[in-house]
Amino acid sequence: MTRSLTCALLVCWLCNTVFVASQQAELISQLPKHYFWNEVTGDTQYEDPGDVPLHDEEGNCFWLDDAGQRLEEDPNAGKYAWVETWSEEHNRPYYYDQANHISTWDKPADLAWRRVYLPDEPESDAQPESAADSTLA
Repeated sequence: MTRSLTCALLVCWLCNTVFVASQQAELISQLPKHYFWNEVTGDTQYEDPGDVPLHDEEGNCFWLDDAGQRLEEDPNAGKYAWVETWSEEHNRPYYYDQANHISTWDKPADLAWRRVYLPDEPESDAQPESAADSTLA
């Protein structure tokens, strides 16, 4: 094989590798950053079931209004059959179905959807340190 043919093949291979890598990066950037999990039914899905709260670093629920401002209460709660309400007497939440006028202590599946964020990078194959490996000096 001549040197120029070898160089041409190498350039072609490098261009193809860069093109494939850029396509792969674009596809990865389009993957969902989270999915939805129902803590009552165990169901998971990528499609937003509607009005799922966000959680801050401390685990507190919040919603965003149209302007992106943080809201501590669900602005759409009145639109849904089930709402979470607080019992002062029992010091715990209970759930009220506004359409059928019933209440329950058990969280209904409609209110049990949670947003689960996917890691930005794949998990490494590195094993965690064992207690024996991490001695104090």
